[in-house]
This record gives sequence, C-alpha cells and structure tokens, in this order.
Amino acid sequence: KIGNWCFDLRTDKVTGSDELYRIFDIEKPDFDGRYESFVSLIHPDDQSRALRTHAQTRIVGSPFDMEYRILTRNGRIKTIREVGYARQDDAGKVIRLFGTAQDITVRKETEEERDRILNMSYDLICVAGTDGYFKYVNPSSERVLGYTREDLLSRPFLDFTHPQDHAKNDEEVRKLKSGQLTVDFENRLIHKDGSIITINWTVAPLPEKGLMYCVGRDITDCKKVETALRESEEKYRLIF
Repeated sequence: KIGNWCFDLRTDKVTGSDELYRIFDIEKPDFDGRYESFVSLIHPDDQSRALRTHAQTRIVGSPFDMEYRILTRNGRIKTIREVGYARQDDAGKVIRLFGTAQDITVRKETEEERDRILNMSYDLICVAGTDGYFKYVNPSSERVLGYTREDLLSRPFLDFTHPQDHAKNDEEVRKLKSGQLTVDFENRLIHKDGSIITINWTVAPLPEKGLMYCVGRDITDCKKVETALRESEEKYRLIF
C-alpha cells in the first residue's frame, strides 16, 4: 500500500504510480494532474497543514514526513503517510518534489482502538524503563495514585513505592534482566494523599531494550478484607 509520486514545479503537474491512484481512489484518465486537483483530495481540515509542509520543501528543499487524511470518491476517509524530498537544479532552485504515499488507515484505526482500551481500563497500564522511570502511564494510573501524568513520568517510580518494598522491586527487575519472561508480585505504593495502596503487578519485558510492560491491579480493599478475616479468625480462636 505504498505509491510513488512526483510533482514537477516547472509544469505544475503531479504524476504517480498505479498504486498511488488506487490508494487515492483516482481514475487515472480523469485526473488532470494539476497540483490543486491533488490537494483537493486532502481532507479540508488537513489541507492547510499539507500546503505549508509542501511550501516549506519548495522554498528550502528540506525533506518531510507527515500524515494527513483524504476523502475518496465514495466518501471514505483514509489516513496517508507521505514522505517527500526535493530535487534542485544546478543553481540550487527546487524544481521537483518526489516521494511516497502510504495508506496507514488500518494502522491508525488499530492505534486508536488500542488507546481507547488503555484509556478505559480500570487497571494500571504502564511502560517502565530499567532506568527507573515510567515512560507511559494510562489514565487509571493517575486516578489510582492521585498524581498527574507529568508527576508520574518525571519522577523515579521508587518515589511512589513504599520504602520497605524497594528491594522487592529491584529483585523483580533483576529477574527480567536475567531472561525471565514475566514476573508477578505485590507491592505497596504511596498515594498523593499519603495513604498506602497495594498493587498486584504482572510485568514482562518489551522488545525494545530496557523497557517493561506493566499491568497492575489495585487490591487494597481485598487485602483489607483478608486482614479483617484473619483478625476475626484469631479472635475466634482466642474466645474458644
């Protein structure tokens, strides 16, 4: 789903590969090749940004990599990733733009669905680095811990961990570094209001070196119930 294109500034004509016409849902005989005709295919909300990007390359010859939406003849919206370069004459004047256009609609829809799931999850979903910092936290992480996203990303996660659980955290990270595929453990985190929250974590290394995917569930209430039951049983035994 990658098409090639060329825009000749001397003739104001745009030409493309068969795949480009297919992506943009253009009947080749019906396309007059004018740059304005090509731009008219871009979603109205994205046209000005695309024009600015093209203009920048036409003036200074810098390459670009951008995304925009198009409207096809049947009213379908597609997302396009366009990568472009400039070709200059002997005097340094830009005479031609050329590059590729890729249909990334499915990928964008998948990313949007992933983000929707992450945002709706009740669990804490994070990406953490072995350098000790969160790289990503979902909205539930903010809700459960009481901190803003900026707070959570700017401070080492040990800042939010109960001091007595620091050694446990370090031990679980060492297991992953040694090649273990997943670790499951509980630790206590400190809410912004000073209260203590117990989280059950499942952590696995990501393909990107030094990153870990972490899913945590708030089991604070469950731990309170367990403690209450244990205390009740002990009291019962003392009575009888």
